[in-house]
Amino acid sequence: MPLSPEEQQRLKTIERHLSLEDPDLARKMRSGSGGTAVRVSHVWVPLMLLIGVMALPVGIATQLAIVAVLGFILAAAGAYGAIGNSRFGHPEGNRLDEIRGQQEKR
Repeated sequence: MPLSPEEQQRLKTIERHLSLEDPDLARKMRSGSGGTAVRVSHVWVPLMLLIGVMALPVGIATQLAIVAVLGFILAAAGAYGAIGNSRFGHPEGNRLDEIRGQQEKR
């Protein structure tokens, strides 16, 4: 659902105030850069998922419960991180690109 004209005006006012108070933060918000935390998670999340998926059957085959449990925990954490980092996990879904495109046009 698109923003009403009044809501758009409020958002522009908030953006102006943010730009005046903290220009560095405003620049980061406009560029959409998530910083180092996003880059690190893009490395660790798939790695956790891969190690977890590999450790789970190894633990079951060797009958080492601790390896199987740790594999399951790693796989679950990796899957949770992958979903959380994707557009699927965001409440706005695929509308993020649409919203950013509208903001850049202004």
